[in-house]
Amino acid sequence: VRRMMGDYDVNISIPPAEERSDVVKVTGPPANVKRALQALHDKCDQLEKEKEDRMLKSFQLKMDVDPQYHSKIIGRRGAVVNKLRDDFDVNIQFPGRDDPPDSSTITITGYEDKAIAAKEQILKIVREYEEMTTIECKLDHRVHPRIIGAKGKSIRKTMDQFKVDIRFPRSKEEDPDIIFISGAEDDVYDCKDYLLNIEEEFLQDFIDKEYMRDLERAPSKGKNNSSKEQAGFMVRDAPWSQAPDTNSTEDFPTFGSVVQPKASHAWGPRPGKR
Repeated sequence: VRRMMGDYDVNISIPPAEERSDVVKVTGPPANVKRALQALHDKCDQLEKEKEDRMLKSFQLKMDVDPQYHSKIIGRRGAVVNKLRDDFDVNIQFPGRDDPPDSSTITITGYEDKAIAAKEQILKIVREYEEMTTIECKLDHRVHPRIIGAKGKSIRKTMDQFKVDIRFPRSKEEDPDIIFISGAEDDVYDCKDYLLNIEEEFLQDFIDKEYMRDLERAPSKGKNNSSKEQAGFMVRDAPWSQAPDTNSTEDFPTFGSVVQPKASHAWGPRPGKR
């Protein structure tokens, strides 16, 4: 209103909302008032069209989709659902945090024809996933973090490599060791073999580390040996436990009597010579 008063050099008085009046007063030179009134009528027509457009665009369509496919429709970082919103000029809402975990309703809001087209595209995405082969793969839950990797980097790489989708347990009711692999049949089983090899390597490393820890761990003391170490096997009165008697002919029969060797002068002067 202030901009129109400046543009047409008039004064425009809008009645307070509580009066619920349709009368707007325009004061000024007759030519200016006439132009200002025409501008007001044009503005009202524009607002009516916008109102009608908002009503048309507020068409709402609800569809039920199995919750397991919601993340596929959303896509990584919302890439899939954002493209749907842009392509069909609609708003797509999924169940919120306050809704039951098994809630399956997706709400599409927009022009009727665009909302119906968006629904068809979503159903097409769902059909593609339903036609995929899905198998269960039992993997020790301790290896799951290694498969997922930091910030999901490893699992994304694996899914891209084998062109499959991998879903991990989401609730406490599910078996923590069971994961689901979806995709083309050959790709699914190739991915399963790959993951089982990772599990085997992980468990072998885990067993080796546990074994080393057991070796390094101090031996536990029994209830009857709280004050001193448990004695091992001991041999008493063995022959090697006392010093040998070299003078004993019984212990050393081959020594015999000692014979003193005769003096030898092979390397010295002969007796009587100098």
